[in-house]
Order: sequence, then C-alpha cells, then structure tokens
Amino acid sequence: MSKAKGQHPKPDRRARVINAALSAAAHEAWEFVSYVDIAQRATMAVDEVCDVFPAKADIIRHIVREMDHEVLKNYKVDARASKRDTLFDVLMERFDAMSEHRAAHASFIKSFGWNHCEKFSDLNFYFSSLENYMRAAEVETRGLKGLANVLALGAGYGWVLYVWMGDRTHDLTKTMAALDKMLGRLEWARDYIRTKS
Repeated sequence: MSKAKGQHPKPDRRARVINAALSAAAHEAWEFVSYVDIAQRATMAVDEVCDVFPAKADIIRHIVREMDHEVLKNYKVDARASKRDTLFDVLMERFDAMSEHRAAHASFIKSFGWNHCEKFSDLNFYFSSLENYMRAAEVETRGLKGLANVLALGAGYGWVLYVWMGDRTHDLTKTMAALDKMLGRLEWARDYIRTKS
C-alpha cells in the first residue's frame, strides 16, 4: 500500500536515542547521565528509551559495535603491509572515527568500570572490540598465545586512549606517536615485523 501524500515514516527510535546519548555524554559525565536526560534530548518518553535500550551499557555497546563495523567494513587491507603496520592503520582509523564525537567518547571512556557490577562485562566488551581489529590484521587471538596477545594490546591500547583524550592536534600526531610506540614495545608485534614475508 502506498503512503498517503505528505506522510513520512517516523524517525528511527534507536537513532534518536543514540544521538541523544552522544549529545548528553558530550556535556556531562556519562555516569551521571540519566534516562530522563536522554529521553528529553530525544523527545521521547523514558519508557520508550528503556524499551530500545534496557541498560545504559547497551547504548555504549551499540555505539561501539556500529563504529567498529563501519571502520572494519571500509578499511582496505594492504596485502604487502606487515601485520603490525596493518594493526596500526586500522586502530588509527578507529581513533579517527571516535574523534567525530570526541567529547562523548571521552566521557564513555572515563566512566569505564565506574559501576562495579558491570566491571567484568565492560572489560569483556573492551577486549572483544580489540579482537575484531586484531583479526583484521591477522593477529592470533585464539589459545593461550592469542589470549596473551589480546591482553597485551588491551593494556597498551588503554594508555593510547589516555593520550588520545588529550590530543588536540589536527591530525592526531600525538596519538599516532603513542600508538606506534606502544606497538613497537610489544614483542609479538616486533616478531610480526621480522617474519613478514
């Protein structure tokens, strides 16, 4: 059935909540942002927001998953590059993507683990996100060796995130330098450079 003239579909509720959450997080610490704040910015009822995202953590995870999906979908792997260089490039793409909503993402990062009940799930999601980028660079993430790789990158990436939050250079020069330095310190990353055929 065709739509009546002048009738438009209702805006996607999920997109409205996401945009409202990004706006709220950019202006206030995420841990103090309430569903009322988000609902007001989205011009929705609180129960509508809760229906779309039952928990605030669900909002962040959706934002990060969508960002990761877009970054990895659009990233073109250079078969001639080392795994370490590929990992550097794809992670920088991620930083570029976060910079579109820098204040909001910085707020999300600062709230990481703030809720003690969600610390484990926060960590699990953090490492799962990084694993996606490691697999894109064909870095081993399975077994004991893979676990060690993921944990090592996770620890180092946390430091680079801290640098990124304070990086006000136009082309993220400080972040690039920090990421390059961090990857250079990882023994397995250096091994990949040496063994790349």
